[in-house]
Amino acid sequence: MKTVSALLVSILLSAPLTLYGQSLYGSGISPEKALVRVIFTNPNSDLIIDIGSEGFAASLWEEGALYHQVPPGMYFIECGDEFLEIILRSGIYYSLIIADNRCHLFEDLEHNSPAKTQVYYYNLLKGEKATLYVEETGDHLFTAVPPGESVQRAVNPLKKDFCLTTENGIFLELGQLPMNRGGSTSVITYMDGNNPVSLVLQAAIKES
Repeated sequence: MKTVSALLVSILLSAPLTLYGQSLYGSGISPEKALVRVIFTNPNSDLIIDIGSEGFAASLWEEGALYHQVPPGMYFIECGDEFLEIILRSGIYYSLIIADNRCHLFEDLEHNSPAKTQVYYYNLLKGEKATLYVEETGDHLFTAVPPGESVQRAVNPLKKDFCLTTENGIFLELGQLPMNRGGSTSVITYMDGNNPVSLVLQAAIKES
């Protein structure tokens, strides 16, 4: 079994991060705009992603991880050695995650549960179906999520430790996830070389 404790992956990216911006449910969110964030798993990179007039820099990755409001339309993105053509639509949330020298674009379900915590999980573990569960009870939050896919669920806030396992024996201790009513927590798992790593952050929208 591949067992990776939280201590072995307790680098900056494996700790929960609180990002400051405007509420996901507050005023100032234009229904005419698309909402996109860029999440860099390597903040030491000099990579810069341009989407229209918005620039997302790995060195300023906390700001980039906020959803930015951009005009809808077609954009060409240079991402390292990759060139992507993406179409962003009005009122839709998007996450562009840079991991393992690749760009992964996800269309996020709308944040629409102010009475609960919305948890988003992005599985970037190669060839691994992942299950996220409560350590104490074994209750599954997400089950057998295929690699390259994302899922979402609205739940009541829990003060419990979470773990992640895969069918091939990867094990990650995530600890308590930041959960509050009306909040949105994202969990991303990916490979850092040969090691599985987790990144946990809370969503917000960049103040205009």
